[in-house]
Amino acid sequence: MLARKPVSDGALAFLSTAGEADTVELAADLDAAAPRFTTTKDRNASYFRKKQIDLKRDERVTLSLTVVGKKAYYEFDFLVTALAEDRTEQIEIKGPDKGSFRLTGRADAYRSYYDYGWRPISHDQVCARRKFEGC
Repeated sequence: MLARKPVSDGALAFLSTAGEADTVELAADLDAAAPRFTTTKDRNASYFRKKQIDLKRDERVTLSLTVVGKKAYYEFDFLVTALAEDRTEQIEIKGPDKGSFRLTGRADAYRSYYDYGWRPISHDQVCARRKFEGC
């Protein structure tokens, strides 16, 4: 964790995601005292303490990682430790802007709003479309 600050109120963007078949789906809650990746079946156990992913040469696996946090603004890095034969390597996964990942909980209100196509919309349009705490 690089930073933990109050919730950011800069902008709210409504995004949609598409899943991929044959993936390992994991989630981490940054609001937890010790955040860790868990499965939906067992939220109490750290996935990587119980399991490791073994691959043969040229074999692939897709990890679908969901990170949530409602109580603050978080800035963090993803580091993956890979073991290849007898050597370990740490790989840093960069965020969309080639830097750290950033996540924030909901604010009471925002300075700007965007729809699914990243088009600016008004606060009234947000309230007309969905139940939002700031309406």
